[in-house]
Amino acid sequence: MLESLSIEDIQQVTNSAAKSVIDLHGSMDKNSIDSAAVNAMRQVLNQIAMAGTVVIGEGQKDNAPMLRSGEKVGTGIGIAVDIAVDPIDGTSLVAKGKTGAVSLIAFSPANTMFNPEDNFYMLKLVTGYEAATKISLSKPLLENLHIIAEVKSKKLHDLVVNVLRRPRHEKLGSELQALGIKVRFFDDGDVTAALVTCLPDSKVDAMIGIGGSPEAVIAAAGVIALGGNIQTQIVSRAHIESFTQDPLKIFNLPVLTKYDLIHSNNVLLSITGVSDNEIVNGLKRQGNKILSDTLIIGRLSHGPLMLRL
Repeated sequence: MLESLSIEDIQQVTNSAAKSVIDLHGSMDKNSIDSAAVNAMRQVLNQIAMAGTVVIGEGQKDNAPMLRSGEKVGTGIGIAVDIAVDPIDGTSLVAKGKTGAVSLIAFSPANTMFNPEDNFYMLKLVTGYEAATKISLSKPLLENLHIIAEVKSKKLHDLVVNVLRRPRHEKLGSELQALGIKVRFFDDGDVTAALVTCLPDSKVDAMIGIGGSPEAVIAAAGVIALGGNIQTQIVSRAHIESFTQDPLKIFNLPVLTKYDLIHSNNVLLSITGVSDNEIVNGLKRQGNKILSDTLIIGRLSHGPLMLRL
C-alpha cells in the first residue's frame, strides 16, 4: 500500500522540479524548462525506496524532454508503484512568464494505471462529489449540466465551468454562455482546472472539453482522492473536428471512468505551484530562500488525505 511511501519524499519530487525552473520564467525556452524539471524530478525519484514504473511520461506528444513511459525509477527496493508525471504542467505558461503552472506526480499500486499510449487526446467531463455517481458522457452534455445544477441546488445559469482556451472550444464556450453558464477559460494546465471542481467549497462546478490523455490519468488520482468523477472518451482528429462544430453532441465511443484510468482507491498526488494558480501558490523568493507551496492529496487505507506543505 502507498502508506509506505514517505510524504516528504513525494513532496520533494514536485518541489525540486518546480524550483529547477524558477529562473526560466519568461525565457520563451520550453525545452530548457522541460529538461530542467525532468532532470530534477528524476534525480529525486531515484532516491526513493520503491520500485516505480513511469506509466505516464508527459512530453511524448510534443517531443519534449520527458520521463519515458516504461522507465524504471526508485531504488528498486520497496513497494511497486505506477507513476504518472507532468514535471511542468503549463510549460508554455512558464516560458511566457504567466501564472497557472504546477509540477505534478501521481502514484498508484503497480499495474493499476491506464496507459493511453499513442492516443493523445480525450474528451473530459469532471465534477465534484455531489454529482459524481450521476454524470456520464453517454448522456447529452446539457443533461449532465442540469444534473450537476440540480444536485448542487443551483439554477443552470449559476453554474461555473472551466474550459481550455483553444479554437476547438470556441463554439462550446459560446453555447454554454448562451445558456447563461459562466465560462472560465484557462490557457493551460487542465489538471488543476479539473481538480478545482472537486475541492471543498469550490466555486467551479465542472470542467468540460478536449485535452491531453496523460493529464486525464494524473487528474484521476486527485479526483479519486476527493470523491469526484472524471469521465473521458479517447478521441481522434476527426472527432475533434466534429466536436469543434457541434460540441453538445454525444460521441458513440467507450466511456472511461476514473476507475478505468486508475483502477484503485489507493492513490497519492503531489502538486507544487510553479506560478500562482487556483490550487497552490507559486514559488516566491525570500532572501536566499525559495518558498514553495505543495498540496498532497490521497486516499489511503485510513481514508482521504489532504495536506499542505
